[in-house]
Amino acid sequence: MPYRFERSMKRFVLALAFLLAAGGLSAPPLGADSGGPQVLTLKDYGYDALTVRGVFGATDFWMPGPGPVSLVGASRFRLHYRSTDTLLPNRSTLTVRLNGLDIASAPLSPNAGDRWLDIALPTSLIDPNFNRFEFNFFMRYDDAQHCSDPYNPALWATIFPDSYLEYGRWESKVFSDDLDLARYPSPFLRTESGPDPVLSVVSPQAPDAVTLTGMASLMARLGQLAAGRVLHPTVRPAGALPDVAAIIIGRGSEFPWLEGFNGFPLRYQASSGQFLDASGEPIAPEVGVLQVGLRPRANQPPVPLLLVSGGSAEGVSRAALALSSRSFSALLHGRYALITNPPDLSNLRENEIKPGVFSFGDLTKSASDLTVRGRGTHAVNIPFSLPQGWRFEKQPQITLHFSHADGLDDRSLLTVEVNGAAVGSTRLTSNNANGGSLSLAIPPSALRPGLNSMALVFEARPNKDEPCEFVFDTVAWGTIHRDSTLDLSFTEDTTTTDLSVFAAPFIQQGIIRETSLLLPPSPGETVISQTLTLAARLGARTSSDLTYLPVLLASDSATLPDHHLILLGLPGAHPLLAPLALWLPIQFDDKGALVSTNLTAKLLAVQNEQAVGVIQIGDSPWQRARRVLVISGNSDEAISWAIEATARAPFKGNIAILTSDTKVTVLTQEPARRAVQVPPEQQLPIGLAVAAVVVVALFLAVSAAALISGRRPRLDRGP
Repeated sequence: MPYRFERSMKRFVLALAFLLAAGGLSAPPLGADSGGPQVLTLKDYGYDALTVRGVFGATDFWMPGPGPVSLVGASRFRLHYRSTDTLLPNRSTLTVRLNGLDIASAPLSPNAGDRWLDIALPTSLIDPNFNRFEFNFFMRYDDAQHCSDPYNPALWATIFPDSYLEYGRWESKVFSDDLDLARYPSPFLRTESGPDPVLSVVSPQAPDAVTLTGMASLMARLGQLAAGRVLHPTVRPAGALPDVAAIIIGRGSEFPWLEGFNGFPLRYQASSGQFLDASGEPIAPEVGVLQVGLRPRANQPPVPLLLVSGGSAEGVSRAALALSSRSFSALLHGRYALITNPPDLSNLRENEIKPGVFSFGDLTKSASDLTVRGRGTHAVNIPFSLPQGWRFEKQPQITLHFSHADGLDDRSLLTVEVNGAAVGSTRLTSNNANGGSLSLAIPPSALRPGLNSMALVFEARPNKDEPCEFVFDTVAWGTIHRDSTLDLSFTEDTTTTDLSVFAAPFIQQGIIRETSLLLPPSPGETVISQTLTLAARLGARTSSDLTYLPVLLASDSATLPDHHLILLGLPGAHPLLAPLALWLPIQFDDKGALVSTNLTAKLLAVQNEQAVGVIQIGDSPWQRARRVLVISGNSDEAISWAIEATARAPFKGNIAILTSDTKVTVLTQEPARRAVQVPPEQQLPIGLAVAAVVVVALFLAVSAAALISGRRPRLDRGP
């Protein structure tokens, strides 16, 4: 049975919950410098007995790694299992994989009862953070009529939760293999960290706009690198040396423990406010300093730390932007780097998503045709990207050039799917075996912002096909030629003032372009954490080389740049939310009530006892042809709901109201022209409030239709 990603992720999330509840991702070692072995049972990490069925029964388990230590003793997985008593002994096997590589196979015997299998684990394949174990059962019942095996309920195997993973004796590493800037973002962001990795960021107590810009740009880059996973940045205070793997961002003077810490290769001198190079000479304050090190811990493995710093704000900016650029960070290596010149911010159009006609060779960056082989269903997958908002000048078009094995029967098809939806197909016959073509229009509704996938699915069935007969690749194959094309003649639609094209205009052609985050003048730890989370969500929608995301701490609109703006924060804490009241469809009043007005009168107000988050977009009152996105709410929790909802956008409206982390109500309403204060006794509960807005919108639409109908000229008709 093929590996099922969704089921595996559910099991992984369950295991991760147990890991976090236990306070860590690995069992505590026995000593500061050496210890072990570490024994971890499946039951300890949330797994119950699990049964697989069928000819190909497969399951997998995610287990924590040993941590950043050197394993000097033998490690093993001791599997407790039982399989059906009706197996063919010389046909049934169990194969074990560790992190995608086969490491052991064993025969399955009938009438064996409960069994324990010792599986030796190659040290070179063990990851210090997480390890994935796959168990693939191949079970046979009837050797004479083996085609009936897949439907036989007697084929099963059960793995018991007292199975355990045993890491051998370990010694503390002086330096981890990951402690090299060339390996960044590892070990802070790894494939093995699961679908919802948590990143710890150490922030100064009162970071300035330059430091916050570096933090947001770096986090946007990590969001881009996360490859579909959802990052969860957590902010830690700068006053204490972190005891978890962390990225530390700020000037050296903002970390009181830094001068006495010996875990980094370059020392910091507090008296001069400068870092010292390898020879002990001061480093200029404007030079960025990047370095990785280890923090030892008593009775536990050491944890890796990354310092993004400098002697001044300029130095911090240079260091952070170096890690925010794909091409710039690719030049880094070793345990430290000095950044004397920042990345060029004028070259933000690199790797942008452009319209045009693209060959499949260009889309896949392949110099050869794409071929699949074998009987049955096989797909060629072609990725392509679209900006966050677009308008097609003509309908998107696919032109396929293909060939396939001759001698396929009438059931053989080539089907084109876009994002899982079939858009057309053709039969594979002798007439197009040596070269066929197919042109199809793609419905724009099948496309989405960001990454899209086109699957070209061959269903190849040879003539006189016997289901259980081995078929050579020469008998069943299909090829998509690299000169096939995809026509994407679009223009970016940044004129619409609603959320239906989000994240445009803030992200255009895969680039964060002419956009600034606007925070309250003195953001606290919660606001900084929310800012980094939003930066990661925006970065996930980009494809550019550099993820530059400036942050402003502005209380005066006169200092704002000619940018699109994203305002984040509580209404009472953000001084520039009040001037926006006339330009947004919904506002919070000075008591935290959610107020909705039309041009002449109040429509409703939402009582402030219940948490309410809001995402809304409107025209900027400060810069012509610019947009303002407001992410706000009447509590920090509600703002966090709104930030997470940006990952689910676009929405068809200009307002999204959140009353929980999953419940979103989307509305379209004209901005107010004057604020209206509503007494508390006139405020409505949130459920009635949302219903009221919907009813009012319907009433206005019906009234407008009736008015138009009443003004139409009457046509008298004769008998």
